[in-house]
Amino acid sequence: NPSGHVAIVTGGGSGLGEATARTLAGKGAKVAVLDVGMERAEKVAAEIDKEINRIIKGCYKNVFTVIGEFLCMQKFSDEKMRKIMNIANKELLYERLKNGKGVILISAHFGNWELTAYGGARVLGKNLNVVVKEQSNKRLDKAINEIRSSSGNKMIEMRGSLRGILSALRAGEIVAMLGDQAA
Repeated sequence: NPSGHVAIVTGGGSGLGEATARTLAGKGAKVAVLDVGMERAEKVAAEIDKEINRIIKGCYKNVFTVIGEFLCMQKFSDEKMRKIMNIANKELLYERLKNGKGVILISAHFGNWELTAYGGARVLGKNLNVVVKEQSNKRLDKAINEIRSSSGNKMIEMRGSLRGILSALRAGEIVAMLGDQAA
């Protein structure tokens, strides 16, 4: 894993060297580009820096959007939720639940994962059992979980979550979790 390391790529101004420099930078390495044609090497390095800065700005924009929507989502009407959330093939979920079977919904930290769980319960008309990671600040953790559960969802603490997940599934309920999160 090159993330956090420094890579010096010789011949990085073109061809395979350039591709290597871009790949390493994309995986989090700090890259120095060397080439006999220093003009080209400097151009590649500047393009890599520009792309990294664009990605970083996009990440910050996404995080602030998630926070803003999270703080306002309780004010969204059911109609607004239905407008911003499209759940394809939800009849498959309803059929499974109708047969007394539990369902596991797996997502990732894409878009607004908080709004997806909150709004999903309102759009589906079914409460979710959401696996959550405890925040280190207890007051913040409590405040976040109060908002998360205000749509009727139940929180299952990630640490030791197996029992809660199995219980919900046996009861024919929906369990939602982020697959890219580790305990």
